[in-house]
Amino acid sequence: MNRSKRGFTLIELLVVIAIIAILAAILFPVFAKAREKARQASCGSNLKQIGLAFAQYTQDFDETWPYACCNTDVTVNPLMWAAAIYPYVKNYQVYKCPDDSSKNGSSYLGNNNFSQIKIAQPPRVAELVLAMDGLDTNNPDAQHTMGNAASFQGLNADYTIWDSTRRQTDPGLTLPRHSNGMNILYADSHVKYRGGIQRVWHGNPSTDTAQDLKGALDWGQSININQDGGGGWNATY
Repeated sequence: MNRSKRGFTLIELLVVIAIIAILAAILFPVFAKAREKARQASCGSNLKQIGLAFAQYTQDFDETWPYACCNTDVTVNPLMWAAAIYPYVKNYQVYKCPDDSSKNGSSYLGNNNFSQIKIAQPPRVAELVLAMDGLDTNNPDAQHTMGNAASFQGLNADYTIWDSTRRQTDPGLTLPRHSNGMNILYADSHVKYRGGIQRVWHGNPSTDTAQDLKGALDWGQSININQDGGGGWNATY
């Protein structure tokens, strides 16, 4: 006895579509978060390699960190830090965070206070920032633009933290890059992700003097990248 095949009813199809839509709404944010975690980890790996390059550089140059900024004449030494350590990195992509869509040669900023000083000079190097996520501008000049052979593919340029948080936390520069946080390379070569950025604070709120790197850590914490008035080093978090 032949029986005709029964297809889905419209209601059944709508139920299936609704279930698929609900599952997609649940899973897509999870997948997006997982992809961002992977990009964050890749960024941290880049900084780890940069930290190792810094260490190799100091071994070859009398235990001295490279020049930070700002010699724009590439025909005259010293090269700025990103270009100076390139022979130990040997890969331009290591300088680019996966979340950085700018044309800058580097996604990372170095601590200008380490410029050409001996590695034994600052104390508590495990607490001092050596380099971190950041950006100078979304519209780089020729000196910063990757692919510019005259400036070592955009590496021999000002990639420094300086005193302000604009280069690390300015939303107009799509910062911070990683889930409201950033990867930080410390002077002892370890890398740590710090999140929970709840404010952008350019130094002392009463005077607006840019002194400390504020807002890069959890609420109420800070890292001071600067030498204090007595010639020593401050580093707290």
